[in-house]
Amino acid sequence: MTTVTTQTTQVYQVFIKATPEAVWEAITKPDFTERYFYGARIENTPERHRSLGPDGSTWGDEPMYEFDPP
Repeated sequence: MTTVTTQTTQVYQVFIKATPEAVWEAITKPDFTERYFYGARIENTPERHRSLGPDGSTWGDEPMYEFDPP
């Protein structure tokens, strides 16, 4: 006897009423990410992606592989 397991995938789509430039600012500037990511400061530059927790601890510090502003 063979058992077949079916896996489903849920896809979410989000619509943001903002310009591409405004969205880019919101996800790359620490002053904005602090507001949108529960106090975490996310610093994105063409060279690095760095995440800092609300207490200032480093959550991640990695090289940036792709940086493509609108």
